[in-house]
Order: sequence, then C-alpha cells, then structure tokens
Amino acid sequence: MCGIVGYVGNRPAQELIYTGLSRLEYRGYDSAGIAALKDDNGACSTHVIKAPGKLKQLRPIWKGIDFLSTQAIGHTRWATHGEANEANAHPHRSGSITIVHNGIIENHHDIRDELAARGVKFASDTDSELFGHLVRAERDKGASLLESVRLSFKRIHGASAFVVMDEKLPGTLVVARNGSPLVIGVGEKENFVASDVPAILDSTRTIYYLEDNELAELTRDAVKIYGMDGAARPLNTVHIDWSLDQIDKQGYPHFMIKEINEQPRALADTLSAWLDMAHGTFRLDSAAVARKTAHGGHAFTHAELIKSFTEATMVHVVACGTAAHAGFYGTQLLEKWARIPARAELASEFRYREPVLRATDVGLVVSQSGETADTLAAVKLMKESGMRVFAICNVRDSSIPRECDSVFYTNAGIEVSVASSKALTTQMALFAVLAGALSSAKKTIDAATERRW
Repeated sequence: MCGIVGYVGNRPAQELIYTGLSRLEYRGYDSAGIAALKDDNGACSTHVIKAPGKLKQLRPIWKGIDFLSTQAIGHTRWATHGEANEANAHPHRSGSITIVHNGIIENHHDIRDELAARGVKFASDTDSELFGHLVRAERDKGASLLESVRLSFKRIHGASAFVVMDEKLPGTLVVARNGSPLVIGVGEKENFVASDVPAILDSTRTIYYLEDNELAELTRDAVKIYGMDGAARPLNTVHIDWSLDQIDKQGYPHFMIKEINEQPRALADTLSAWLDMAHGTFRLDSAAVARKTAHGGHAFTHAELIKSFTEATMVHVVACGTAAHAGFYGTQLLEKWARIPARAELASEFRYREPVLRATDVGLVVSQSGETADTLAAVKLMKESGMRVFAICNVRDSSIPRECDSVFYTNAGIEVSVASSKALTTQMALFAVLAGALSSAKKTIDAATERRW
C-alpha cells in the first residue's frame, strides 16, 4: 500500500503534491519522493527529490526543486521489494520517463532478466523501476506515451497502479490501474490523480474512479479515459461531499484517538439510515442502498433483498483484515438469529482455494475502502459463478460497490488510521441490522425482541 499524487495545471505543483502526500502518509512511511517538471523556454527537465523515512524528510532537500513547476508526481512508500532506502524510494526514472507505482509486479523476475539481457542498468532493487524501462523502450520505438504505457501495462502481472510522465511530452500525465486504487480529480484548467480521494479533496470534488484495466491521459484542459484495447471510454464523474474536517486531526494528537471518539456519531449516522425509529422496524431499501455498479444495476427493494438472503443456499462472507473480524461476527448473527447458513473467510484464502460456488449462493463482502484487492478479486470470482454479491462498504462509488449487485453503506466518514475503530463498529452494526431484518422476516425472533433490538 503506497500513496500516489499527480498534478498538471497552472498552479505551483510541488506544494500541492506535498500537501496531498501528507494526507496519504498513512499509506506508507518508509520513504517519500517528488518529481517536478522544469520548463526552461521549451527545454524540459525532470528534477527528483526523495529520501528514506517520513515525508517530512523531504523538506530539508526541498531547495532541489525550488523553481516554479506546474506538473509533478509524488509518492509515499510502504516497502515491498527492496529495503527502505533512497535508491528504492519513488519516483523512479528511465531516461526521460519518470514513474510512481502502487502494487506488485508479480512477473518481475522474468522482466528483469529480459531487460538485463538488453543491457539495461538498474538503479534500485524494486519491481517498480522495471515499468519505467518498459515504457522507455516503447517510446524509443516511436510509440506515443499513452500507447507505450498501454503496451507495457499489458505485459505485467499483478495488482498495480502507475502514474507516468515524460519530459519530452510536457503537460501530460498517463495513468493506468488494475487492482490497486487510483482516482482522478477534475478541476478548472487543472487535473489531478491520487491513490485516494483525501489527497485532492481541497482542490476538487469532481472525481472519476479509474476502473480495472483502464488508462487515462491527463492534461491541463482534459481527461481522456481508455480501455486496455485502446478504445475511448466515457468520463463519468461523481461529486464527493465529504467534509475537509474529516481529514484533519481537529486538535487530537493523532487520527486513531480522533476516530475512536467519533464512533458514537458514526454509529448513529449508520443506524439512522437502516432503521425506521418511528415504527421500530428495519429498512433494507433505505436511500443508503446505492445501486450503481460499473455495468449498471437494479435498485433492490426491501423484499427483494430479504428474498435474496433467505433463499440463499449459502452466504459467503468474505473480507480481509479488520473487516474480516466484522465478517466473522456477522456470520454468527446470520446463523444464530436468522438461521441462514453462512461461512466467513479471508479473501486472500478464498480466491486461491477454488471454492465450490453455486448460483443459488449469495456473496457478502466487507471492505472499509472498497478497494481491497483480494476482496475485489473474490467479488469477481463469485460473480463468475452466477451469484448475487452484496457489499458492506464505507467509501461510496469505490471499486467494490461498483462491481457488486448492491451495497449497504456504513456512514463512518473518512478513516485515516491504519488501526480501524469506527469502520469496524459500523460494519458490526450493519451486520446486526441485516441479521435483525432477516430474523424478523423469517419470524425467528418475536415482535417484542425486534422492538427491543
């Protein structure tokens, strides 16, 4: 998990990148770096500063890019390939190409051997650097930057997101994503890219969530979306109405304490969307059920949602990390109270064990961010089996909700701390609501118990 920010426009880019990275530092604090494009009367050059440790380590060497730049990319790293040192910090360069990367190139050994045989010299131990060399090779053959990124991206395996710039093509960023999250922020005469919305929220609230196997070309004046087949796709943006206060510590010493104290409000906001307090009943067809998937979708009524679960031969509850603990808790409620067969599994195990899945089964995945790679892969596996798949998620319009048939949103607000608090409690609360609604429909609890619930 790493943090990525990119900008192209008219404003000074370095400070925008630094501010954005500061809001993503929870995604990686082993090293950080920024690359800015300098234009000297048409002669462009790329200046890179990077350092091991936290983002603040860049400040003492900031004078290295003290010129006015209107195009830059930045990165905070959570080390996977190679130790946490300056050489392995991003951005990485190969000739005129500069890249930042979030993810893992699973076939990096083969690519490294191929590049080494061509005489390529490596400056780091990372898998990420290899992508820059692949893009450079395509550019050297005469391909456009967009086409070079597309061809290179098709060669790598694994979950990855890249932002690429070429000093020979100033004013342009090309980005690609599969499995690792990437969002594009659309502004007035400026555009942004980031691995998470908070990085760019104070500059724009018009967001495009890049889909798996999509590319985008960003200039100051336009954002163009493409599939891996090179065909153009529509730019369907959404408006984000989060408060900037949610990404500020508001006087707390750190985000974890802040978010622990936000739990009562988060629980109240979540439950109020799913309970009819006036009548003491559950409402699964709340307006909080969003039904917009990547491929269109159906707005489920309360009765249809109840039927989907009560007629399921098995409910597969799949999640990772803290969300998995909410899933284990929720599975007990579904079986104990609603008497519905359910099984909870870690997504990282589920996708590889070749589970026996039936079209009459139902999937229920849990994710705070909606971008958890293993959980997203599990969604796709279940959908391939003809199952209906639902999600419990906190981030609206993220990848998992878009892929599922419907989603039960928690209203926890932005969670920055790596150690989850309010996301977990709101997920558990939503499981209680779901189990309660199903129990009520199946009459496995009496009316007095339902009202007390």
